Amino acid sequence: MMSGYDDIRYAIQNSRIILADYGFQKEVRKTHGNTLIEKVADELQQEIQAPRGLIIAKLLSALSIGLQHLVDVQTPRGEVVPISCYFITLAKSGERKTAVESAAYKPIYEFQKELDEQSEKRQRDYSLELEIFEEKKRFLKKKIKRLLGKEECTKDAEAQLKALHEEKPQPPSDMQIIHTDSSAEAFVDRMSKGCKYAAIASGEGGVVLKSSAIKSPAVLCLYSGETVKITRKTSESSVVVNGRLTVSIDVQPGVFEEYFSKYGEVMEASGFFARTFMARPESTIGRRYKAKEESVNRSTIYSDYYEKLDAYVRMLPGILSGEKARIVVQLDEDAEEKMVMINNAIEHEMNPGGIFEGHDGYGSKLGEKILRLACLLSVFEQGPQEKINSAVIDHSLHLAMYFVKQHREIFNQASQEERDEVLLQEWIDKKRSMGIRYIKKNTVRRVVVPESLRNSKRLNAAIDRLVQKQSVVQYFSGNTVCLDFFPWLTFDYVAAMSVGGSFSGRRY
Repeated sequence: MMSGYDDIRYAIQNSRIILADYGFQKEVRKTHGNTLIEKVADELQQEIQAPRGLIIAKLLSALSIGLQHLVDVQTPRGEVVPISCYFITLAKSGERKTAVESAAYKPIYEFQKELDEQSEKRQRDYSLELEIFEEKKRFLKKKIKRLLGKEECTKDAEAQLKALHEEKPQPPSDMQIIHTDSSAEAFVDRMSKGCKYAAIASGEGGVVLKSSAIKSPAVLCLYSGETVKITRKTSESSVVVNGRLTVSIDVQPGVFEEYFSKYGEVMEASGFFARTFMARPESTIGRRYKAKEESVNRSTIYSDYYEKLDAYVRMLPGILSGEKARIVVQLDEDAEEKMVMINNAIEHEMNPGGIFEGHDGYGSKLGEKILRLACLLSVFEQGPQEKINSAVIDHSLHLAMYFVKQHREIFNQASQEERDEVLLQEWIDKKRSMGIRYIKKNTVRRVVVPESLRNSKRLNAAIDRLVQKQSVVQYFSGNTVCLDFFPWLTFDYVAAMSVGGSFSGRRY
């Protein structure tokens, strides 16, 4: 066993090896194939044929929702922190985000349905009890009024009225686990009055990103398990004590680009992106072939996943009522040593020339994010009573470094031209789906979205990149430059000529 100083020296000298800096990954590699989460990812990838990074992120977010009410994790320094994780995944329309979410969240959605049915019954009972209460109240008030008219003693009637008010029915709690479209005040209020272990999640995250909820300081407070309070002048304040929150947002790259242009600087400065696992997995569109259409017949692997997650989710009411105690999961000795070494390696990589140079906020949060992932994987595979072992830390580090590489690609490495190319390609794909093939280049400049692409210099650069990749073709119709969105099809001279007038036939 090395001494403490030897550990630090080794971490500094071998930081890249420790952090598995094996270069940018377009897709998450499969390691630790014997774990249930990787086996389920294999099965869903084969069935749905969505990007593996999308599947992994959604499965991990499901574990976060299913376990955050049950456990916290202890760091090597002895601090106890939540295990809730935040995810944002960028994926184009048609990547089967909804199908992945439906499979990963199935136990959660089914339990939520049961809670909703119970809530509806409690609401009906409450409405009836409230009617009875109001009738009793009216009766006693009339009785007091009648006694006052007769100048008789009202003491007993007043006592009955006070006693009745003590028995006033209270509205049932709202056991909403997943919130999709609400204001910051609304979701904090629902957490304070109902389920304080919740999620902001959506397979179409544009709406969520535009809501005030995701931009609220409450999201940052809940990540750390801090108390959240929203004070109102005219009504009761909302307070969430020791709450937990998971965030899982799937969003189209173009929508995220618009969101980032408006709010990115503020969200980055707040540390939201540093706390979030972000990915833009490689698309599988155009490569999802099947010999024949088959009905979904999932194996025992998915059944094991479903049953485990279902059992954990169903512990939620018991935790809320206090019948079941929350658990603090610890690291075993080897895992603790490994986490210390990882933290030292991350610290070293924040120096000039390191992976996290200039991104201290992201680097400073990474060690805890790795630990949170490790706790999710450990509890799901082994149960909450077992300590986290070093093999789980390895698995968590592998997954975390995939998200690190993806984060760097999304925010740092991609040039403006590359981002514009992606946005233009998405817009063209939509036009293709509408059957549009030939169009004036000037028309594109006037109507393309986002509006930032209407800058001639940026648009021309993006078109040039797509032309080089043979995704589009430019041609002249008279003196008008036009675009062909289906260059792999036989060129239709008549249709092409009708777009720009007199046709010269030149293509380039």
